[in-house]
Amino acid sequence: MNDWPPAHSVGLTPDLTVDLPLIRDPATGFAFYSFNMIGKAGWCEKTAQELAQRLKSGLGESPEAFVTAEAKAIALTQELARNFGHDRYVVLRKSRKSYMRDPVSFRGGSITSGEQEYWVEQADLDYLCGKRVVLVDDVVSTGGTAKTFLKVVGLVRCRLLAFCCVLTEGTQWTQFEGIPVISLNHLPLPGVIRGVEA
Repeated sequence: MNDWPPAHSVGLTPDLTVDLPLIRDPATGFAFYSFNMIGKAGWCEKTAQELAQRLKSGLGESPEAFVTAEAKAIALTQELARNFGHDRYVVLRKSRKSYMRDPVSFRGGSITSGEQEYWVEQADLDYLCGKRVVLVDDVVSTGGTAKTFLKVVGLVRCRLLAFCCVLTEGTQWTQFEGIPVISLNHLPLPGVIRGVEA
């Protein structure tokens, strides 16, 4: 029996509430509420402002660099960087690009993307070295992407201040492997729903 409503309303900021559709993979029965920030400039701007306030009040020290993974949280990360006066941030790419110089690869995954290879330029790793770093994602769910981020941090001598996301999902994370998780709200994760039409 499916007790999950077809949409879930969630507040992102005090003046921004959105309705997220329930998506179900017909092959596996796995269901989740779809939160997609790509192309939504207003969502990114408002949530970045709110997250920046929480980072400033909750950390006690200012981040010096932001890291995200391709692709849904790129615009959010850019807005966060602007809020802190940064003109640069680091993006982990999901494929090797011809313009990359001395790229480093490693494997990671997430609930939506599965296991895959990530690439980052050595110059970006050098940029992170010695800095206070915040890792940014749209949603922290199973922790797959968070573990990928930790692999990057392990490649450089930097200090990880926090994981920063708009929403936690399934588990209401306040920390991940001892690192604070700063978020704006929480989403339930329906998981496997069998015998129900999508």
